[in-house]
Amino acid sequence: MRLEFWERALEALRDAGLARWQNITPSKDHWITSSIGVSGCIIVLIFLRHEIRVEFQLNRPDRDENKWVFDQLAENKGRYEQTVGEEMEWRRIDDKKVSMVVCKTPVQGYSKENWPEMIDWLVDHYQKMDEAFSEPVRALAARMKPGGGS
Repeated sequence: MRLEFWERALEALRDAGLARWQNITPSKDHWITSSIGVSGCIIVLIFLRHEIRVEFQLNRPDRDENKWVFDQLAENKGRYEQTVGEEMEWRRIDDKKVSMVVCKTPVQGYSKENWPEMIDWLVDHYQKMDEAFSEPVRALAARMKPGGGS
C-alpha cells in the first residue's frame, strides 16, 4: 500500500516541477526524504494511517550544530509559519541529535479515495516548507564552522 501511495505522490511532486524529487524512488517505508542542499538538512514526507506530515529535519552529525540552527530558526518562527500558512510544531528534542519542525494533518490514510487530497496536501506543504526553510538554512550553514556549531 505504501509503495503505491509513494508512486502516486512522487508522480504528483514531479508533475509540480519539483526537481529534487526526480531521482527519488518509491519505497515501502512510511516516509520519503528530499535534501534541501545542505548536508543533513532534509524535508521528510510521512504517510501514516491517521496522519500525514511534512517535517523539516536538522539531522547533521553534530548535535550542537543542529540545536544552534534550530534556535536561530525558532527566533523567527512566526515568519516561517506565515510562509507555510499555519502553526507548526517546533521540536528541539534536547535529548536527541535531531531537531525538527512539523506540519501535519489528520487523515484516513488507508482509504485510497482520500489519496488525491492527501497527495495535494503533501505537495502543497512540501513547497511551502521548502520555501520557508531552504534559503535561511543555507545561509546559516554558511556560518557554521567545520566540525562544530557557531
